[in-house]
Amino acid sequence: MGRTATFRSLILATAVIASGTLVSADWNEGLAAFNAENYQVAGEHFTEIIRTNPSWAGGYYMLGRCQSKLNQGIQAVESLRKAYDLGPSDADVVIAYSQALMSEDKFAETREVLESADTGTMTPVLRSQASILLAEALLGEDDAMAAVEVLEECLGEEKADPAIYRTLGKAQAETGDREGAMRSFAKAFELDPDELSGEAAIRTALSLAGAVLDAEKKTHWYRQALHVAAQLATSFPSAEHDLMAGRAALGAQEFEAAEQSFLAALSKNENDAEAWYFLGRSFSGLDRDDEAYDAYSAALDATPDDTLTRRIHGRMGQIAACSLDLETAVGHYRSAQKAERAQEIQTLATQFAGALAQLEQLRATVHEIQQMERQLDELGDVQGVNAMRERAAAERTKIDEIEDNLGAVRSALCR
Repeated sequence: MGRTATFRSLILATAVIASGTLVSADWNEGLAAFNAENYQVAGEHFTEIIRTNPSWAGGYYMLGRCQSKLNQGIQAVESLRKAYDLGPSDADVVIAYSQALMSEDKFAETREVLESADTGTMTPVLRSQASILLAEALLGEDDAMAAVEVLEECLGEEKADPAIYRTLGKAQAETGDREGAMRSFAKAFELDPDELSGEAAIRTALSLAGAVLDAEKKTHWYRQALHVAAQLATSFPSAEHDLMAGRAALGAQEFEAAEQSFLAALSKNENDAEAWYFLGRSFSGLDRDDEAYDAYSAALDATPDDTLTRRIHGRMGQIAACSLDLETAVGHYRSAQKAERAQEIQTLATQFAGALAQLEQLRATVHEIQQMERQLDELGDVQGVNAMRERAAAERTKIDEIEDNLGAVRSALCR
């Protein structure tokens, strides 16, 4: 029989001995109503029990639990305080009283109750609950280091408990030990996958990746984030989790995996500007700049905030500049509020205006030739198609020559 069940049996027996069939009936009806989640009716029965048995801890204990379920926090604290005063050694009362105190942010009182409790006599489950509550009370008192010590001591005594690892991760984060926090959140997620632990592990790993300069360490943390994020996105499908997985993959330079994650996010919300932006970055990583530019355009159509808008224009400016479409690049850099970069490219555009104009004309000519080729192909004019292909090849040779001459300019622009 579990510890809580044992306690209930004992207080039931006490009730029968103390007051006979009347209290027994109230207790049984109250317990039935409690188990049926009819806490108002249950509370009325337990109120009657303590009216006739004001020195019995069991009645106050169950009344306090009903009040907690009804979000009557202050009343629950008072009822459970009486139960605690009458039975301070009972683990169920200690835990319930501590939970009620924590719900009212009474951190010091919670700590005092738990520090005086004999946790050595508690079952492993209750001992873990006591350690977590004590740690949370210490966190409430801004003593994260002490909270870490309490939880690590409990982990040394008990089997791995995901709830302890979750709280430990929170405490470690508050001490500034982000690496420890990431490991704890990841362990909690491994033992019992849940959204909060998974998200906390990923965000912590991403923050660690963003904080280091060493490329190897940065990649390590992005991969750690991706390991959890891939499982989270599978276990709890959502656009947000797809985005997390994509960002981790992008940071780890696993661009194909990133592309798939961002496409999955967009399949759930096609108007997500951030997903379009990161998809564009994935395409750029795969040297698919035309697709990247289109993704960035879609991101702008999705009405991003001002900060993201500037970032998008910066990326589009880079692509346009690298393809020597300098006037377009200047416009994007101005929209990105990168005036110095826009002026630099404007100067180059002026300096190489003749070559760039010729390049633009040649590209337009190639486009016209390709249209003519398609028309002739539809008419079945094989000779005409071949002639158009030869003309297009000749024009492309001229384009290549100009681009080779502008190679130094391109190197300066593709950054």
